[in-house]
Amino acid sequence: SIKAPGIMEMVGLEKYVCDFRTVTFTELISKIEDMLSNREKIVEQMTPKIEDLKESVWLNVKVVKDLLDS
Repeated sequence: SIKAPGIMEMVGLEKYVCDFRTVTFTELISKIEDMLSNREKIVEQMTPKIEDLKESVWLNVKVVKDLLDS
């Protein structure tokens, strides 16, 4: 998906994005192994960013609601 790289960049995981049209089996296995060996660090890194994104989404929902109500 065209959205995947942007979403992954928002949470700091852009290095794990794969284009399945061009990715090799070796590259895919390497990324999976890296993710598995660093999963605790990845979760630690993602958690605050995901919370920030949730807050941003709710603010956007509020803006849209306010616009619709006016």
